[in-house]
Amino acid sequence: MRDGLYVLELHLDPERKADPFTGAPAARLLRGSPGAPPRGENVKLAWTGPDVLATEVVLRGDETLLAAVELPGRRPIALAPVCLPYSPEFRPDDDARGEEALRQLAAATGGKERVDMARVWGGIPRTPRDIELMPLLALLAALALLAEVIERRTGLFSGRGRAARAAVAAPETAGGKRRAKPWARAAGRPPAGRLGQPEIPAVAPSGPPEPAPTDTMAAMREARKRARRGLGRT
Repeated sequence: MRDGLYVLELHLDPERKADPFTGAPAARLLRGSPGAPPRGENVKLAWTGPDVLATEVVLRGDETLLAAVELPGRRPIALAPVCLPYSPEFRPDDDARGEEALRQLAAATGGKERVDMARVWGGIPRTPRDIELMPLLALLAALALLAEVIERRTGLFSGRGRAARAAVAAPETAGGKRRAKPWARAAGRPPAGRLGQPEIPAVAPSGPPEPAPTDTMAAMREARKRARRGLGRT
């Protein structure tokens, strides 16, 4: 029995001149379980070495196995019945077995015992690693170009745009008074002459003319009389 398996091995004489059988050996198995009829089956033995033929049979926990080896040209050889003392899942754990196997594996491959898993990374040899910087540099160049365009258009980063917007929103003179907009003139029109047009005089309001001074009217009548006398008119 080996790890819950029934191992049947047939060992031959290493100094034999020829095999003692003419055909492939086989094993006839008879399985018995409580409350169930026996079940028979035949299993072929396979070569596992130059002088050994073997087969492995899986057993259940409540099963009894009776085996017989059949050799061509010879009578069958009956073997003792076998059964498992307990199921494989209830087998006692042998701590030294796994540790010994690992120790042998480390000795064969040059390994080391690692008790603290946190120190495993410190024992790994360092190797150089290349990192591609071209995508990162291209992204930084694109961001710099975008920031320059935004600065030229809005002046967001230097504060020039905020100062210009404040000057447009509330323009003031040196004395602190608010200046009137150039187009905020009388009648809502721009000043004359600004666009190359002649200045139009203001129209006097309608109404009775104001009386001229007396001395002026008298002088004008006197001048009219002199002009008529000079022309020979009475």
